[in-house]
Amino acid sequence: MGRKIEIKRIQDNTKAQITFSKRRNSLLKKAKEIAESCDVDVAFLVFSRSGRVTEFCTQQRMEDLLERYVNVPVDKRLSHIKNVQAKIEKLKELDVIPNEDDKRRYLDNQLSFIYKNV
Repeated sequence: MGRKIEIKRIQDNTKAQITFSKRRNSLLKKAKEIAESCDVDVAFLVFSRSGRVTEFCTQQRMEDLLERYVNVPVDKRLSHIKNVQAKIEKLKELDVIPNEDDKRRYLDNQLSFIYKNV
């Protein structure tokens, strides 16, 4: 695994541009790989600070894939946000529990509740 770096805004414009270019290219490569290996539709769209656009789409036109996304009902499009919010609430509940053993018991109870309701 690579080294851990702190993610923060790069103040030097030259360094920021170099990092942007490298990471954009890496993300573009990953988007192409996942589209090909998993046979899924992918839309990748990036605007640089200067306003240049980089895009990749597995369909003929980016507009077709974006239209498909827009036509997905909003509740389904945003369902992952609700899941994330629920997880954040559960983690906040853990912060209140001071004892590690109590935290483990709480998590065990939560997991058993989930598995019973599946």
